[in-house]
Amino acid sequence: MEDLSPRSFDLVSESIKSDPKTASDYITAKYSGRHANSPMDLKTTMHLYCSTKYSVSEDALKCLGLQAQVNDIMRFAQQLLPGAWYFDQC
Repeated sequence: MEDLSPRSFDLVSESIKSDPKTASDYITAKYSGRHANSPMDLKTTMHLYCSTKYSVSEDALKCLGLQAQVNDIMRFAQQLLPGAWYFDQC
C-alpha cells in the first residue's frame, strides 16, 4: 500500500479478489505466517475481499450474500427486546 487512504485500501481489496498471490500474501502477513500455505479457494478469497472492502460488519455480510440471515437475527432480537424488563432499563 502506498498510504492508508481509502483508495489504497480499495486497491488492496480489489487485488485480493483478482489475484490469488495477493490474497495469500495478505493471509501470511495477517497471521504472521501461520497460514502461509493455506489454499485460496473462492470462498476464502471472497471472505478476505469483503472483510477488507467494508469496514461495517453488516456491509461485509451483505457482500458475502448473508444479508437475509442478518435481517432474520435482527428481527428475532427486536422481538425479544420490547419486554417490560427492556423498558425498565431505558
